[in-house]
Amino acid sequence: MFTKKLRILSLCIVLLITLSLFAACEEDTASGESDAQVASTTASATPTEVLSEISSDNLGSHDLGGITIKIGAASKDFLFPETTKTTIDEHKAEIVQSIAKRFNCVLEHVDIDYAAYESEVIPSLFAGDLVANIIMPSIVGAGFFVQANLCMDLNSPEISEYINFSNPWWDQTMAYASTINGATYCATPHFTSSVDTTFVIYFNKVIANDLGITDLYELEENYQWTWDKFREYAKMAVKDLNGDGEMTLEEDRWGFLACPYDSMCSFLTGAGCRTIEVDPITKKATFALNQAKNIEIMTTLNEIYTSDGIYTHTDAVTSMDTYFVNGKSLFSSYHLSYLKKDCMREMSDDFGVLLMPLGPNQTKYMSRADHNTSCVIIPTTNNDPEELKATAIVLEGLAFATWKQGVPDIIDLYGVQYTRDDGSDWAIKHIFDCTTYETSQLLYMMGSPIMWTTLVESMLQDQICNTKGADISGKVASIETAAQQFIDDLWKDKYEE
Repeated sequence: MFTKKLRILSLCIVLLITLSLFAACEEDTASGESDAQVASTTASATPTEVLSEISSDNLGSHDLGGITIKIGAASKDFLFPETTKTTIDEHKAEIVQSIAKRFNCVLEHVDIDYAAYESEVIPSLFAGDLVANIIMPSIVGAGFFVQANLCMDLNSPEISEYINFSNPWWDQTMAYASTINGATYCATPHFTSSVDTTFVIYFNKVIANDLGITDLYELEENYQWTWDKFREYAKMAVKDLNGDGEMTLEEDRWGFLACPYDSMCSFLTGAGCRTIEVDPITKKATFALNQAKNIEIMTTLNEIYTSDGIYTHTDAVTSMDTYFVNGKSLFSSYHLSYLKKDCMREMSDDFGVLLMPLGPNQTKYMSRADHNTSCVIIPTTNNDPEELKATAIVLEGLAFATWKQGVPDIIDLYGVQYTRDDGSDWAIKHIFDCTTYETSQLLYMMGSPIMWTTLVESMLQDQICNTKGADISGKVASIETAAQQFIDDLWKDKYEE
């Protein structure tokens, strides 16, 4: 109890120092990096270090004359929470009010159901209706709007004058992933809750201690928490508990238990493997799985997933709710936000949180955010010059304010309230700099999602997760022509320069 109180006091001091830096820091703007540059950085600054270098007041002075900016989302929880369950909710309400007051505008929520994109929202946009100045679809849902050419280019001069994606309150990896033919389709500011949906590794501390595994946090902090270590420890945990000679979920203990597709994607994307990359010169999207580095990453992951002790359950929630929380696995992987679930709060065994381990030749922790994470787009019907200007100003203001307040809020929520030990704090503090995205996340709902899913996604899952000794290189070679044609067909008429 004393340790927990001391930990809370220490984190509170850190937060107070961080918030004081907001008020005292001098103006400075961080430079943007490409996805490749971000992935190769070794020891990047923590969010609190970055925040100390950013002015607390660099949004400029704008009077928007009382204009109403409509923000369309499936839930009010992103910016307009009706109940304040946490300090995060309280601060969101305060931020919306402060931005409205600062820029003399009105911010209004518009209900947009995810299920109504094709049946209602897109037809309304085609008819010329505004619908909302800002729309917050999921990343996969954004594909509907991109496919229909209904997204404003966020790099266009009338928007980029007020929005700067090189600022740290914008996720540069999402801006990179959604920029094709020189146009940026969507973005993920802090209020889209991308940190909540970023994948982490959960581990059962009781099992780890029983096995003599006591260095997980030390490995992580020293950047030695790798795929090799993950595999080594997962193998150690395998045990036929009832001695019947057969391994089952219900009766025995596993090394790793997770949904195959979700966890596979997080391992791959976190290790720098990309299904699609954008040529820095031509700005065109190209199929990238055939690159040697990606073949190496996929082959290595196949060796891990088909080794003893790895069990991939088709349902991620069941993996966590039913099996991990009941001590059936040393490791599991799911969103950071799962810390808030009752089953985790009530779990009898203590558990810890780690970032996704480092893949082959990797020096920086990275982890994929779920494809259902929300993002922001500006619809093409938001074409009135004054409204578009106001939209960009408000969006930059909301991105900055929710990030500025959100960093200490997230550290407090997850690091103090929901974790059970001091060691998990390191992952919580560094996860802001780890979230990453993949261009292919936009493809699920573009063109023929069944074709892309069958051609690439299902093949990856079957080969990596289920086929021991899979010929990854041969399988990728067999689909690369069709995959590149699919990509070319999707973007051939979009924002050509």
